Amino acid sequence: FQEIVGTVSSVRLDSILSVAFHTSRSSLTGLIEGGKVYVGGKVILSNSYTLKENDVVSVRGLGKFVYVGTTYQTKKGRYSVKILLYSS
Repeated sequence: FQEIVGTVSSVRLDSILSVAFHTSRSSLTGLIEGGKVYVGGKVILSNSYTLKENDVVSVRGLGKFVYVGTTYQTKKGRYSVKILLYSS
């Protein structure tokens, strides 16, 4: 695993994906709506899906990771999230 830590404004699927794969949320909406994002083996078509702790997220063409959860909340109200990215 490769550990990734970042901050997001909410625990939505698109914001967590942007931290995991270092891309913009708007570029990921096409993948989500195209049915290429799986959470726990089920296709997710909504970018506002809220992830739960220890969810396994797989994106066709990009990779797979485990959303560990939020570690703390910053002074500005953002959440620090921890992700374990599967490395090849």
